[in-house]
Amino acid sequence: MLGCVTEKYKTLDTEAITAQSLKDMFRGTSPLSAYNRKITDLTVNEIRLRENGGLSLMLINGQELGKEKPS
Repeated sequence: MLGCVTEKYKTLDTEAITAQSLKDMFRGTSPLSAYNRKITDLTVNEIRLRENGGLSLMLINGQELGKEKPS
């Protein structure tokens, strides 16, 4: 049985599952007025300091937030 489950797991689209999981987490969270470490730990893989002093967040699904150029 374990072998069957392992083979089935290999065929799953983990990127889509991770993206949906992130959407579900953020959808169920109201806007924050302060830093929330629990949400960060669950959703952010890396925090990057930019050369211009800004920050970007690399989410667990590989999407980078904050890479936009300032207007």
